[in-house]
Amino acid sequence: MKDLSPEEKKTFGSEVNQLKAMASEKIEQKIEELKKKEVEREIASMRPFDITAPSNIVKGSYNNIQSHLCKDSARLFLSQWALLLRIIPKL
Repeated sequence: MKDLSPEEKKTFGSEVNQLKAMASEKIEQKIEELKKKEVEREIASMRPFDITAPSNIVKGSYNNIQSHLCKDSARLFLSQWALLLRIIPKL
């Protein structure tokens, strides 16, 4: 490269940049192709999903969550009051 004239360096640099751009484009295309193949392979390996099948959600789970939230809220409320009652006699 150091033996080239300035005009040849410009031409050579331009051609190298074009080659880099083409190589980058080819690499990106290959990456996209591999990603698509991976997604297709994942989809092919999935169990079939039947939307008409009954769900396996345990009945009453909503109420169970609700009761836990209620208990946690009550526990927090009582702990706040207990703390307040410990502070009041000192005032």
